[in-house]
Amino acid sequence: MRTADGRASVAERSRADVITFTREAGDGTRYYGIYGLNRVVLAPDEKNPEELAVSGIYRWKTVRGSYRRPGEKSRRTIAVRFAGNGPVSVLEPFSGREYPAAAVPCGDGFSVAEVTLEEDELVLLKAAPAAAAAAMMEDPSKGNKPAAAAAAAAVVMRMPEERALPRVPAADCFPVRFRSLTLREFGPDTPGETSFLRSSFREESREIALGDTEVLAPWRVLDPDLLRFSGEGVYRAEATVPHKESSGRWILRLGEVCDTFRVYVNGQESAFPDQVRKSADITELIREGTNSLEIVVTSNLYNCLFTEGMTGLGLPLPYFPRNYGLWPEEGKPVRLEWLPAQE
Repeated sequence: MRTADGRASVAERSRADVITFTREAGDGTRYYGIYGLNRVVLAPDEKNPEELAVSGIYRWKTVRGSYRRPGEKSRRTIAVRFAGNGPVSVLEPFSGREYPAAAVPCGDGFSVAEVTLEEDELVLLKAAPAAAAAAMMEDPSKGNKPAAAAAAAAVVMRMPEERALPRVPAADCFPVRFRSLTLREFGPDTPGETSFLRSSFREESREIALGDTEVLAPWRVLDPDLLRFSGEGVYRAEATVPHKESSGRWILRLGEVCDTFRVYVNGQESAFPDQVRKSADITELIREGTNSLEIVVTSNLYNCLFTEGMTGLGLPLPYFPRNYGLWPEEGKPVRLEWLPAQE
């Protein structure tokens, strides 16, 4: 469906921007994946200087390698219709944790739920088997599955209907106060060594005082002398929780992080964090009052090994230093969020 001026309707754009997949377990439990498609597109008039060599190998003049996740700017709410009318839950893709979700049975073996997602976000739903759904999958008179049952295995994206859907509640946000950054360089164990297998983190460290999220920036921006630095940075911070509810989730949003990171809350390591959306579920570790946070960011070796003036096949290779560390960007704030349970 298109609008009067020829543009795609909201419903059409929503379907085009979402990829879905499904899997059914042996006990009848269904798992649905809903992925917000990222916009890595051909840009004929926009060269990609950061990935000149890579773009030449794949598709000339693309934004393939320099794609930047837009974050909250791309967040939207959609309705999802799926087979199954038993209990529904949301699964965290990285940690594997499971939380109850609300869905409305349609009375035909399907249910409808409201989901929010943004570009490059994966939402996983788990629909437990129920009597009505199980009955739908079998036709006693023919002894096989009807055609409608096969179609039920696919997630169907729809905009909200007139029925009352359980709304995704808005998050309460709390500031994160950063205190310091400790940097430890990664390098060879002996002079002249070239293998990273015989390299390690230095015992010596460097301290950088931090005030708040306004001063967070890539390491080489904080200090130009860190341009060739590779290693890890330990950020120490605090977050105050005025009251911890018995339900809901606590999510630590970390804006933009490069390259990889781990999170510790009150001295305990969190479940494996989301390395795509740069967040960590810290529900079980957070407590009422002031909480100490440590975010350990580890860079790769690009800035250390790849320098200006290097050549390949006799040709000069373009050099563009990478940003490492933790910092906020537009649409990607650094903060602590409480997500109320969906009712």
